Amino acid sequence: MPPKYSGGKFSEVQWTEFQSWMQTQLDQKFREQEAKIKEVFDGLNSRSWQLGDARLHAISEMSARHSMGADTEPGISSTSLPTLRLDDSIDVVAEPVSPHSEHSDIKHTPHVTRILGKEVVREKLKANQPFKAFVKKGLDFYMALVVLANLVCIIAMTEWTVHQTDLALGLTDAEWAGASLETFELLEYVFFGIYLLDVLLRMGTLRREWYFDQMEGIMYLNIFDGVLVLINVFELVALPAMLSGGAEQQHATTIRVIKLVRIVRTLRIFKT
Repeated sequence: MPPKYSGGKFSEVQWTEFQSWMQTQLDQKFREQEAKIKEVFDGLNSRSWQLGDARLHAISEMSARHSMGADTEPGISSTSLPTLRLDDSIDVVAEPVSPHSEHSDIKHTPHVTRILGKEVVREKLKANQPFKAFVKKGLDFYMALVVLANLVCIIAMTEWTVHQTDLALGLTDAEWAGASLETFELLEYVFFGIYLLDVLLRMGTLRREWYFDQMEGIMYLNIFDGVLVLINVFELVALPAMLSGGAEQQHATTIRVIKLVRIVRTLRIFKT
């Protein structure tokens, strides 16, 4: 209570008592306010720690689910987490996770995604179409062996032609010890059938990739094979119908020399 005074004026003693009383009241009020402020700060700190713990727990739980590959349970949204109750007075709900944040790495790397997608598709095609992979790569080795065998036959037939020329000129009387002309002609048709089957098989299996591949560009060797098969058709079918006798033999010899460039096919082995 403030000190009582009379006459409406303070005496010196009363004024001193009034100042003491006022100072005491102010000190008490300041102590009460300080206590309340401290209590508020303590409560806020405690709640922030509880919120932080709950958030860390929610994030760790979500990371564990993602790492284990667990699917979202039915009826629960994949973009939110359940409410975590820490005590009777505080309910903490973890912040929803945006689906855009989960796929941010993919969005920032579209080029890598496309490359990986192409590789995955290529692996699937390779697994689902082994015959196509064989036609595109493995068949080259066997066809190179056929080309080498054909080259040997062309050399042997050239030797036979030289021997027949020597007999006609009287340069030799020895008989030819090798295969006959009929055998060489039969082998020509056999090799022609193999080359024709190879071209048709590649065209039917590879389709557009027969003349253009996205990785290698224009397939010059395949086009070259097709041209040689057309030359072979002209030699074995069209030329006998157009010419006869020595003229046919002369043009056939010229075409066989042209077909010697087929040896370029063996370069496929070194390329692959």
